[in-house]
Amino acid sequence: MTGFSSLSWPKVKILLIDDDEDDFLITKEICAEIEGLKPELDWVSTYAEGREAIKRQAHDVYLIDHRLPDGSGIDLLREANEAGFKAPMIILTGLGDHEVDLQAMAAGAADFLVKSQINASLLERSIRYSIERSRNLHALHESEERYRILVETSPDAVVFIDPTGRILFCNKQSSTLLDAERPDILLGRLIKEFIVPEDWNKFQETLNSLFESNAVKTVEFTMISLTGRQFPAEASINQIPEHKSYPRGIIIVIRDITERKLAESALRIEETRTRALLMLSQMTNRAESEIFNYTLEYAVALTKSTRAFLFQTNNNGGSFIFWPEIPQNSLASIYKSLVEEIKNNPKITTKTFIHTDSNPGLPPKELSFLCLPIIDSGNVAIIIGVNGNTNGYSQFEERQLAVIADGMWKTIQRKRSDEAVRKLTLAVEQAADHLIVTDKNGVIEYVNPAFEKITGYSKSEALGKTPRILKSGLHTPEFYKDLWDTILSGSVFRTVFINKRKNGEIYYQEETITPIFDSSNQITHFLSTGRDITERKKAEEALQ
Repeated sequence: MTGFSSLSWPKVKILLIDDDEDDFLITKEICAEIEGLKPELDWVSTYAEGREAIKRQAHDVYLIDHRLPDGSGIDLLREANEAGFKAPMIILTGLGDHEVDLQAMAAGAADFLVKSQINASLLERSIRYSIERSRNLHALHESEERYRILVETSPDAVVFIDPTGRILFCNKQSSTLLDAERPDILLGRLIKEFIVPEDWNKFQETLNSLFESNAVKTVEFTMISLTGRQFPAEASINQIPEHKSYPRGIIIVIRDITERKLAESALRIEETRTRALLMLSQMTNRAESEIFNYTLEYAVALTKSTRAFLFQTNNNGGSFIFWPEIPQNSLASIYKSLVEEIKNNPKITTKTFIHTDSNPGLPPKELSFLCLPIIDSGNVAIIIGVNGNTNGYSQFEERQLAVIADGMWKTIQRKRSDEAVRKLTLAVEQAADHLIVTDKNGVIEYVNPAFEKITGYSKSEALGKTPRILKSGLHTPEFYKDLWDTILSGSVFRTVFINKRKNGEIYYQEETITPIFDSSNQITHFLSTGRDITERKKAEEALQ
């Protein structure tokens, strides 16, 4: 059909379907009097010819006589509409007949005209009205079709309910979401059936708030499908006012937000884990028991458990720590059996026990456990575990427990290493024997307080120098060559030095020089330890 705008009307192509040639000639004369439309009139005289002409869709409007020699004009109109032809069709009749008028309109006629009353003005008005109406109906149909496609292809469920909450319409995605074979299975059911009871009041409050404002409302709730499957959902809800084409009601767009909730949960866990690991890394100055309790608290949070425990092995077998509280005595055997199993077969373990409460009025219940060992020098040093996750433990929870346990163990090892270094430092600083550390070339990098006391040189005076500052001149060049050949070959050199203090006093030093190697077995430093044996030497000389 030719397109029109209300401001510019091109030539209008009209087909008259009428068996009376006189009517054709009269109509042609009337069309000639119409100035605004510039009509072009064609003519066929039978039902069959009219049907073929309509199929070609070459005209903008059709004038169809009510009575044709081989059929009814209304039947032709009905056939054309059923075939999907959209051009406007006007029924013509020789006499004004209200019954025919009603039949024509029911069959889809754009207008109904009595031949004897037709003039240029009336025909122009009818044609204009029919074309405009057809165009508007076509636009409306296209709009409705677009919305229908949008609704049917929407990835979200679209549900239309009446004010009582009964489902009047739903799209295909609704049946998929609610585990129904077809959308029509859901029709007539109450939306309340698909919302868990504990969330219904919240959902109903959202529905009621629609009548206070026209704004779209959003609510999150847990939905339940026809098969009993529960999942988190989000609904956008809006009120639809009453209209002649549909009743007053509420449209609900529902989406499954399981993936979003999982992502949000994973993000929260990631943030919690990062915060826990950062705190653990700063706890090397805390007591081990405090580090253990902090780890167990976060193990519960990261694995969605209710309790965590830690078993630390020792010479007496080992001991338990629990968080947040010690379990009832009836659970002791379960924890002990878990520990023994993991000690004998050290690996990540998930296990479920049937526990009978000490209270005879309570039914038995399942307890899920997740445990992992921490190995030190080939032996189980610590076992850390959690229990109480109602959904059981997956690889995700295993990873969370492994990460927090690893962070704890690194902190414990660093704490123990720092403590060992502190002890060593105190021992070196408080030792009676002197200690010198030099680089490979003999440049002094460290001396202890005993060195300062024995030699008279302060640490600042010694650092950056070589042990030659103690040289007395009483050893031969061959002595020093033997020393360097020995330590550069990687061997330990032991001797008695005759050294000179800062004040020029000669003293005897019993000395051991040891090479220090790196991970590539290359010498990087030398460690010299010694003690002043001057008094012993004097005593030996006095006895001779």
